[in-house]
Amino acid sequence: MIKQIKNFLTFSRKEQRGVIVLSAILIMLIITKYSLSFFNHWPDVDFTEFEKEIEVFYQVRNNWIDSLQQVEKEKPVHYEKKSINSLQRERVYKPKKQRCIELNAADSADLLPLKGIGPVFASRIIKYRNLLGGYYSYDQLLEVYGMDSDRFMPLISFISIDTNLIQRKNINKSTFKELLRHPYLDYDNVKAIMKYKGQSGEFNSMEEIKDSDLFADSLWLKLRCYFTMD
Repeated sequence: MIKQIKNFLTFSRKEQRGVIVLSAILIMLIITKYSLSFFNHWPDVDFTEFEKEIEVFYQVRNNWIDSLQQVEKEKPVHYEKKSINSLQRERVYKPKKQRCIELNAADSADLLPLKGIGPVFASRIIKYRNLLGGYYSYDQLLEVYGMDSDRFMPLISFISIDTNLIQRKNINKSTFKELLRHPYLDYDNVKAIMKYKGQSGEFNSMEEIKDSDLFADSLWLKLRCYFTMD
């Protein structure tokens, strides 16, 4: 029994060497740990100055915010914020002082500087003028396809109308097709004119046309500027 215990407590040469090597490794690890902690010791850093700079920064920022709020309170009621893009658009599209354009002598290029009039509308205005023979009233622009009051009202200050430039049709010499091209005349109107001339001969005066009852009074008020006997 004693021999068995003795064998259990004793080490062989190989085991003794292993114990010695293991002990040496443990000692080296302990020494390394304490050595590293000694050499890696960092001195304490004083953050006092940095904290002071932060306090100054917050103080300046708060003063700046307070000043902006004060400006907002003191600005006029009618003040309106405008973005950079909107200010740029105002500078680009702010119309210069425009010359007055005579509508019956203008071409499409003359109409382009007018507010709200691009190439399409300029072309429509000229085309309708040519069909009529000329404009005698500003209100006739409202008969142009697509024209509305929002586009029409700003034009009045920059246009004029010379009725002497209206190209009148000789009602006695014009053919059926020529009369039918006029925007104010339809097929029945032209047919009535040709029938009257066939029965009574040529018209001798504007009063005769009016008294012929070929047109309603409202239509005659439009047509009287476009007929002639010459």
